[in-house]
Amino acid sequence: MATLGYSSFQGYQTLRKYGERLKPALLIASFNYCDRGYVYNRDIDSEEKFARFFDLQQRAGTRQWLDKIYTTRVLRAAMSRLGFTRPEPLPKIDVRNLEARVPPDLYRENLRLIAEYGRARDIPVIFVVLKDNPYFADMVRIGLAYRERGDNTHAVRAFTIGLTKASAPLSRKYLAETYARMGMTEKADEVGRMEQQADTIAGFQPIYLDSMYNDLMIEVGRDMGVEVVDARPILDSAPDSFVDMSHPDELAQSQIAQLLLEAIRTVAPELARDAAPVQNSAARKRSSPTPHADPEPQVRMP
Repeated sequence: MATLGYSSFQGYQTLRKYGERLKPALLIASFNYCDRGYVYNRDIDSEEKFARFFDLQQRAGTRQWLDKIYTTRVLRAAMSRLGFTRPEPLPKIDVRNLEARVPPDLYRENLRLIAEYGRARDIPVIFVVLKDNPYFADMVRIGLAYRERGDNTHAVRAFTIGLTKASAPLSRKYLAETYARMGMTEKADEVGRMEQQADTIAGFQPIYLDSMYNDLMIEVGRDMGVEVVDARPILDSAPDSFVDMSHPDELAQSQIAQLLLEAIRTVAPELARDAAPVQNSAARKRSSPTPHADPEPQVRMP
């Protein structure tokens, strides 16, 4: 069961809803990127949140029906021209106050519940550890490496460059934190604020690094006796294997499938009895054949 944009909360709720009906012989869980997307007002994934969402959908359906009425459209246009209705400007928000759709503690709990669901029913469970495109947060990692060495000046420069990338909210959070560490409170408050976008139930870009959530998955797997497939070495070996910020291409997926097959042979050998190796899993030459590791701040910055 997989749905685009689902978090670990939705994954577990889906398992609860359909598990007894489908009676799976094996559970494979791999959640991370969507869980880390930030939301406004700490509106984390919960039953209440999605109940409100479906209620709003029903109201939106009524509004769309009214929009089809010519008189309604004329009245709204007239009120807008007369200044009776004006769109409210979206306020600025402090990125340091943002929370993820599924905060770390709840992410750990969702994984534990999935593992417990399988254990209670003698269903083997496998966790698959993936990672983001290494180019997604490269300047964030460089900045953090500088900061750990006590070099806040170069950390600020790296995080500032990161503001131009898809990981801008994450870079902004660490930039504001670094300024605060340097005692530059006003500067921290200035850079920490960003324009709010129209809200969405699916959240926005990640507000935590993938490594934090991967560590949690490995921790839960160890504590619950779950087989963990770590696909990061495959993805590290070919940083150009991503088609976007988090999804590997066909070749990388076939290599991950091969790892998964070996794990299935360990936890549920009867399910893999007639399985054959993935035919296109052999490595092919890529533009970057050398293994990729998290970037270190070895390049001198201006």
